Amino acid sequence: MKLITANLLLLLLISCNENQLRFKPPQNIHGEVQNLFEIIESHNSIEFYTLEPSTKLDSGNSFHGFPVLDKKQLTEEKHVATIVNNLYESINKNEGLIAECFFPRHGLKIKNKNEEIDLVICFQCSHMRVYAKEETTVLIEGGNKVFDQVARQLNMTLTEN
Repeated sequence: MKLITANLLLLLLISCNENQLRFKPPQNIHGEVQNLFEIIESHNSIEFYTLEPSTKLDSGNSFHGFPVLDKKQLTEEKHVATIVNNLYESINKNEGLIAECFFPRHGLKIKNKNEEIDLVICFQCSHMRVYAKEETTVLIEGGNKVFDQVARQLNMTLTEN
């Protein structure tokens, strides 16, 4: 048990780069959104949103048209690592299935020195919309429980449904 713990700690230390954890981007992603992973890897800030999925707004307190319930800057590396690793895992898990609906409950605004990318995430419908230079859809699977858990740790408002 001590050997396993020591190896995990060593892997964590090796993967850190001056306060920035390194993540392993999904392998099955198409070229259009490869830039997403470059921005995540070199991020300066990540804002985490909880959204109301049932209503679309054109103005006011919205994130790409969906009402914002809460938003927080992810300042602790453990939260960043949990969210990003779960996002990557969710992309890797999807086997090409997608629902026609789109009821997002989560969002991320990721910034590095030169670029900004927004993710509007619907785990229920198995896809997220990526907003950068143009809108793209990426298929995902699962992950909502982890995002909700981080939101609860940050005392964020979550949708009831």
